[in-house]
Amino acid sequence: MKRASLALLFLAACASTASPIVPPPPPKSAIPAAAPKGDAAPWRYDVNVGDRARELTINVAIPAGSWGDLEVDPRAEPFLQRVEVALGGDPFQPIARADPPPSEDPDEPTARVFRLPACPREGCRVRYRFALEKAAVALDADGIAADHDGALLAPPSAWLLRPLCFPDEQPFHLRVTTPPGTGFATGLFLGPDRELSADLSDLPKAPFTAFGELRLRALDVGGEHLQIATLPGALDLPDEALAAWIEGVARVVHDYYGRPPVPSALVILLPTSGSGIGYGRTLGNGGASVILPIGEHSTAKELAQGWELLHELLHTGFPLLDRDHAWLAEGLATYVEPLLRARRGILTPEAALAHLYHRMPFGQVSAGGAGLDRSTSWGRIYWGGAIFCLLADVAIRARTFGKRSIDDALRAVVAEGGNVGARWPVARVIAVADAATGVPVFAELYAAHGLRAEAMDLAGAWRNLGVLPDGRGVRFDDSAPHAWIRRALVAPRPLD
Repeated sequence: MKRASLALLFLAACASTASPIVPPPPPKSAIPAAAPKGDAAPWRYDVNVGDRARELTINVAIPAGSWGDLEVDPRAEPFLQRVEVALGGDPFQPIARADPPPSEDPDEPTARVFRLPACPREGCRVRYRFALEKAAVALDADGIAADHDGALLAPPSAWLLRPLCFPDEQPFHLRVTTPPGTGFATGLFLGPDRELSADLSDLPKAPFTAFGELRLRALDVGGEHLQIATLPGALDLPDEALAAWIEGVARVVHDYYGRPPVPSALVILLPTSGSGIGYGRTLGNGGASVILPIGEHSTAKELAQGWELLHELLHTGFPLLDRDHAWLAEGLATYVEPLLRARRGILTPEAALAHLYHRMPFGQVSAGGAGLDRSTSWGRIYWGGAIFCLLADVAIRARTFGKRSIDDALRAVVAEGGNVGARWPVARVIAVADAATGVPVFAELYAAHGLRAEAMDLAGAWRNLGVLPDGRGVRFDDSAPHAWIRRALVAPRPLD
C-alpha cells in the first residue's frame, strides 16, 4: 500500500522523472484544477476475461488533464502485453516506456513504467492485455498472482495500470465481464452506482480477487454482504457447513461492533492438505477481503474452535494504519479475539486469559528503548500491541467505573467509517477512541508506549486483575482490586 506517509516520496519521484521520449507535461496553468472532493471524473477500467481466465483484455478511459507515469506491481509488469494509448479520437499507438525513478528501499522491486502524455479535453484511452495464467504460474504468490488448480488469484495491483503518483480524491470504476463457466470474485466495494469503485490510491494494495473455477456463495449478515469463494480442492465438509461456520463467525464480529464492520467482504477459502485452519491474510484499501487456508480433512469442531477467521474478520472493522503503527491494528485483533470467544462460551474464561497471560511477554517493551512505533518483530507487533490494548481496556474501565471499555472505542471507530477499506492516521484513531470513552487513555498510553518506551507494568496489571500463573494455565484471585474488571472482560454470553 502507498500509504499517506509515503506521499511526499512519490511526489518527489514524479518531480524528478524526465522523459526523452514524449513532450514534457503541460504547465500547471494548462491542467484543469482538481475537482471538488467527491466530484473528480473517474478513471474507468473495462476488463474482459478470456477463456479460463488465461488472459485479461483491459481498456482504460482516462479523464482530461491526466498525465504522468503508469505502473503495476513491478513483479507483474513483464506480463503486460501490447500497451497502447490514444489521445482523444486519435488512433492507438504504442505507449512510451521509461526507467522508474530511483527507490530509497533497495529491497523494493522496480520495473519500467509506461509514460502517459497529457490527456486532451476528450481524455485518453489506454488498452493492453495481461497474461494472467502465465503470471500466476510464474510468480506463485497470492498477493501478486497465483494458480490454485484452475483458480487464479491476483489483486488489481497486478493488472490495473495506475498512476505512479496518484492525485488525491481520484476515483476509479471497474467493470469485469467473464465468459460462461468462469467465475470472478473481488473484495472491492460497490459504489453508489453499483459499479466496483474505489480511489486510485487504493490500487497498490487493493483487495484479493479471484478468477476461474470458483464455488461462490453469498450471505447477508446483519446488512453486510458476505461472499464466499471456495477454490478448487476436495474438502470433507460440504459447502453448506462451511458457509454456516463463516456466517456464525461474521455474526460474532457484527454483534461486537454493533453494526456491519464493512458493507461487503470477500472470504476466499483455499483448500490445503491435512486438517485445521492456516494463517489468514486480510487486504483492504477500497474493500475488504480475507484469504484463509483450510485443511481438506477439517472437522466442524476444529472450525468452531479456531481463532484464525475471527482474528481476520475483526481486522475488517478497523482502518488501515501506516507501517509504523501496524502494532495497534494487530494488537487489537490479537487482544479482542480470545475475549470474544470466552464471551461466546467457546473458551472458558481461564483458557482465554491464560492465552494472553503466557504470550504477552513476547511483546514486552524494555524501558529506555524504542517505543512500539516502527516495530518490525512479530512479538512487538502482535503481543506488544496486545499489551497496549489490555492496559488501555483496564484503565478505561477503572476510570469510568465500568461504564466504558475498549469495546466502546472500537465501535466508535467503525461508526466513523474506520474499516479496512479506509486509511487513517493513528492520531484519528486515538482521537475517536478517547472521545468515545470520555477519558484520554489512548493518548496517554500512546505517548508512553508508542512514541516512547516507558516501562509496561504487565505483571502488576495481571496481579490487580487477579490473574495468577498456574502451570500452563492461570487461576483467579477474586480478592484482587480489579477482579471485577477481569470478570467483565470474559463474562460468558450465549450464542445468538
